[in-house]
Amino acid sequence: MTAISSFGENVPRAYWRWPGNITKADFENAAAREWPGCMHCVNLVRYKVLGRKLYVVETAPEDWHRKVAAEMLQVVLYLFPIPDMEFLLHFGDGCTNGLPVIGWTLCRQFADAGFTMPSYDSWLQSLGPTQLLAFSTCIKKRYPPSKRKPVVIWRGNTTDTQLRQFTKDNYLKALRIQLHMFARNYTDILDVRIARHVHCDDFVKAQINDTGSWIDSEHFNEYCAVLDVDRNGWTGRFEEFVHSNTPILKMESNMTAYFQHLFAPDVGVVKFKSDFSDLPEKARQLIAGCKEAARGGEAGELIHRITKNMQATSLALLDQVGLIEAFAYTLFVYENLSSWEVDPSLQGLLQPWKNTMAGSGHRHGHTID
Repeated sequence: MTAISSFGENVPRAYWRWPGNITKADFENAAAREWPGCMHCVNLVRYKVLGRKLYVVETAPEDWHRKVAAEMLQVVLYLFPIPDMEFLLHFGDGCTNGLPVIGWTLCRQFADAGFTMPSYDSWLQSLGPTQLLAFSTCIKKRYPPSKRKPVVIWRGNTTDTQLRQFTKDNYLKALRIQLHMFARNYTDILDVRIARHVHCDDFVKAQINDTGSWIDSEHFNEYCAVLDVDRNGWTGRFEEFVHSNTPILKMESNMTAYFQHLFAPDVGVVKFKSDFSDLPEKARQLIAGCKEAARGGEAGELIHRITKNMQATSLALLDQVGLIEAFAYTLFVYENLSSWEVDPSLQGLLQPWKNTMAGSGHRHGHTID
């Protein structure tokens, strides 16, 4: 296979937005970029592929995120004939619009938003095709609608896209804290609570003294629907939840990972507005559908259709093979847009270690993000 095709004219295999070609000047300017004032922009690393071998700039930090990326890239290069090219990976989750970089997330409202790749969470939590099919089948049988609690569930910590510390003066500006406060008025349908205080002063901890207990990821399937909202930059759990048969009520956001465009509103996911104005209505709709599905009634068709489409998409595109195909697609697109000949020099470059993640373990069940 020489390339990974997109799904139709306007549906890329991995999400990207970039106007025209990537010039060498664009590339070098991005490589030299510093990040004053960007809370979640970190570690921009230069890579080069020569003869299907991967090289990284020798000054790159030896951190865990880069090790995971190196492992994914080694698999990509083994499976696909990636041409000689240079590219930049961004190991952070802030907006990088205007820069030709490949990151875990981008802000899609910008025409020059950039390019995406699977995150470290994506790879560490991924399953093979047979494993994923077995998991999805097991979840369906273990958590039928008749056994679900009639509420929408969410747990998370106080991380935020704009704030790092939470004090008396600013805590009400934090989206997740706003969500927690909002849900207090709808406890009959929303079991939506902060589970852990992160970087909160004593005043804020006192205001959020009704935290929720930690819930293992599988047990979210005991509820009629699971709510999903961004954390620092993108939602890390969405990719895990789409493998289940529990509908996802997801907050609208311009932050997107490589795959989220594949789940259309009211087709593979249900979305609510970021000001929460339609959240109670959407929650009640899903709960009613859940109850009706438990009785085998026609009104449960929404739940059946949403979860069927969601699982079908995840099975086809989000197993370990699908992740590698998505990364390969991004590299093919990036190389095709690059307008310069690759310098064969290896000065200042080295090959990443070969067994980057040996013994790293698996992280299924991580839910507090």
